[in-house]
Amino acid sequence: MRPELDVTELSVLDDLHHPAGVVLQSEEAISRIFGSGRTLSLVNGASSGLKAVIMAYGDTGAVVIPRNGHRAILEGLILSGATPKYVCPQENEGLFVPAAPQAYEGFGDNHLLVMLAETYEGFVRDYSGLKTRNPILADEAHGGHLRFCSVPSALDWADYTVHGAHKTLGSMTQSGFLHFRRSDQVQRVRRELSLLVSTSPSWLMLGSLEQAAVWWRGFTDPEYWTKRCLRLKERIDGLPGMRAVHETGGSLFCDPFRLCIRLEQAADGRVLGNELQNRFGIELEMTNQGSLVAILTPFDPEGSWDKLYRALKELGRAYGLQDRFGTTAAWLPELPEQCMTPRQAHQADHRRVAMQSAEGHICADIVAAYPPGIPLLYPGERIGRQQARMLKALTEGASRTQGIQDGQILVVNE
Repeated sequence: MRPELDVTELSVLDDLHHPAGVVLQSEEAISRIFGSGRTLSLVNGASSGLKAVIMAYGDTGAVVIPRNGHRAILEGLILSGATPKYVCPQENEGLFVPAAPQAYEGFGDNHLLVMLAETYEGFVRDYSGLKTRNPILADEAHGGHLRFCSVPSALDWADYTVHGAHKTLGSMTQSGFLHFRRSDQVQRVRRELSLLVSTSPSWLMLGSLEQAAVWWRGFTDPEYWTKRCLRLKERIDGLPGMRAVHETGGSLFCDPFRLCIRLEQAADGRVLGNELQNRFGIELEMTNQGSLVAILTPFDPEGSWDKLYRALKELGRAYGLQDRFGTTAAWLPELPEQCMTPRQAHQADHRRVAMQSAEGHICADIVAAYPPGIPLLYPGERIGRQQARMLKALTEGASRTQGIQDGQILVVNE
């Protein structure tokens, strides 16, 4: 890296919070590339964009959120003090997919609707048919490239769309975009965003966002790359005990660059993921007990997709995988009793209790397996029997879990 490029607060540069020069020009150029009403560059991840929009609407009523949304959505509730209402995901052959459009119908007009446009596994939901007067915030963190492919993008139907540009667009880590359908909403949200991001942004990061957008503007052959990804999925379908996720139907689509592999019942994706990392030097996006998830991009080195296929083939032989898939469904526990808002619980007096004694207490912290960073327990929820079982399974598994420390969990003093 050239350190002379890491500059900030020079007179020839601009103010990220009140742009009037090069930052404004860059954001306007990026907006034209994505076809948005206005786009803001994010230097604290897509998470800052999600939180800023929720904070801008937190005092207007309840916020409707997907139960399988990223923890940044919950953090927005804590910062704003808003009361959450939950929409649960649907299940598709053992994997969760975004809720159907009708799940968001029937809420009052003063509710912000937060929608998960794409899951970690690559399921994409098109909510363009939803009839509502409520403002819509779309978490499309993993789908910044969809605008340039043949899959519906949230930019077509959401008032606010958040992209984690570093995930698929090729910008630097911790950079992202917040797109607006209408430019007259920018100042309302920018005021909240200024509370969340640095006054000394990285110009390396801002420059990488502009370069990424320009690169994708020249992405003229998405069909070629889509076909390449499809061929890889079809090759993996020929391996015993492995099946790639393909297109579904209706308003549900699959990200053409996301490789989600369902595994046979006897296989543990976490074990296979460790083998891929340690033996073959291949790092996946996420591993679960019954699946593997990888992101494919046009930036991947030559031969890397073949390397992944050969590694999967070798591991399938080594572990004796067979076509034993069954009909196991994804398990979603009942929603716990909500005793306090997330903000109230976060600010309440609290203490730590052992995991085996957690049942019956009100959770005071975010508990989430990472990745994918989806909260399993929200602050303010009473830990029931199902949640206690879930926490026990987490501590016994191979997942990295936030909110559990030394076998203890934070609970509200009652």
